[in-house]
Amino acid sequence: MSPLIMVVEDETILGDSICTYLEHHGYSTVVARSGEDGLRLAEEGNPDVALVDIRLPGLDGLSALRKLRDVSAGTEVIMMTAHASVASAVDAMKAGAFDYLTKPLDLDEVRVVVDKALAHQRMRRELNYLKAREETGGHTAAIVGESQPIRVLRQQIDRIAALEFVFVPHLAQHGNQVDGINIIDVLGPRMAVQLPGLSERLMIPRKAQQVPHP
Repeated sequence: MSPLIMVVEDETILGDSICTYLEHHGYSTVVARSGEDGLRLAEEGNPDVALVDIRLPGLDGLSALRKLRDVSAGTEVIMMTAHASVASAVDAMKAGAFDYLTKPLDLDEVRVVVDKALAHQRMRRELNYLKAREETGGHTAAIVGESQPIRVLRQQIDRIAALEFVFVPHLAQHGNQVDGINIIDVLGPRMAVQLPGLSERLMIPRKAQQVPHP
């Protein structure tokens, strides 16, 4: 699914131009003409990134930014303005904006900043996932038993958590399907690679519910 970008801009031509450009480059977009409309759309659709003009009719951009943190906390917000100043940039950053763009906009620059915001969002989600897993003791806590082989298995799963990829050369039939799932889960956003044979490589997402046996 393509990232959803919300554009909050009361200038119709500019707002539509931004949306058309981003859609041409593979994003999904939605446009709002006021801060109030933007908040409603954000609550309904949870956009990945919001481009918000500072000067809006009714609810101004900075106020909309602050309220966005409540209705769609995961949305990265990029502010836009034709009246740039150090003070307004500082205010936007303090209110939680990811970045700040000055009009007239360079649409290529807009796309670059949007991509950076999406990368930052992915990193935030990964860190939150890892933090939550660490606080609950990780998935190794679900492995029952205190025998020496079980303790070794837990240690091995903990060690591989820092690796980019894990090579699982073989998954036997006696209960190792559970082991495989725990190995994948502990990786968080990374991937596990099963190598049942030299001629076959299977990429297994961490969210996979079942691990095929060779």
